[in-house]
Amino acid sequence: MRKNRKKTAVALTSPAYSHLLRCPICASSMQLRDGRSLVCSSKHSFDLSKHGYVHFLSRPMRTKYEKPLFEARKKVMDSGFFAPVLSHIAERITASWQARAMPLRLLDAGCGEGSHLSVLQQQLSRVSDAAVLASGLDISKDAIALAAKNNGEAFWCVADLAHSPFADRSFDFIVNILSPSNYAEFQRLLAGTGNVIKVFPGPDYLKELRSLLYSSTDSSHSMSLERNVYDNLATIARFSEYFEVLGSQRLHYSFLLQQPLIEPFIAMTPLSWGMKESLVQQIKQRHTLEVTVDLTVIIGGRKAAVY
Repeated sequence: MRKNRKKTAVALTSPAYSHLLRCPICASSMQLRDGRSLVCSSKHSFDLSKHGYVHFLSRPMRTKYEKPLFEARKKVMDSGFFAPVLSHIAERITASWQARAMPLRLLDAGCGEGSHLSVLQQQLSRVSDAAVLASGLDISKDAIALAAKNNGEAFWCVADLAHSPFADRSFDFIVNILSPSNYAEFQRLLAGTGNVIKVFPGPDYLKELRSLLYSSTDSSHSMSLERNVYDNLATIARFSEYFEVLGSQRLHYSFLLQQPLIEPFIAMTPLSWGMKESLVQQIKQRHTLEVTVDLTVIIGGRKAAVY
């Protein structure tokens, strides 16, 4: 896997990538040293792993999202579970970018194991003459390690979105898919004419699974389905505080999971956390499971300055 580190090192020596980065501790610029470390002017140093990603966190962050979850999610995403959503995002980016010759700088904020960013990178590269400079950021080392192993053509980093290792106005497009947001940081990172593309769940998202998990008569798990319906009004309002909404699209479709995908599907979603193991096993033993994908894609740009 050292070839991935070498690929990343070569990329970081190019002006296109080197100008994207800044030290997450002191905000000064960083340079690659000896092909192995990013070092800022204040001597803060961050090593490239053998898989090619960079770990920017000063201390590990505790999270319930671990390697088995990300491996399971990759299996499900590789089946095309989110294909309509990613195609829609790629089409919107292409429509916005088609007249430009400069490299397209794309960040997936909260990228997980990198499945979404890798698909977007491939789709955009096929339809654009411009180079696609793809970067993925996540707080989970397990997720980023898996992303870097599977895609050596993007820049991957373990970092805190509140203190990201990227310079001001570094990205033309920031995607944020079913992941926590930091809109103030997105404002800082977004180029002047750039777009933030956020994806969040609608009321029918995985409703079949929620019904199976929460319709139990067991009083210890008597949460009603209504209590687990996603409410997007606050999400939209919060997004609108920071960005001018340029468009939104609700994507609603069914996906049939065959038996080999049901177990990884259950493993990838936090919906099953805390449920009785016997109930989870019943669902895993089904021959098929049809689930609803209900997502809204909202696109925003910088608000016009008010004088």
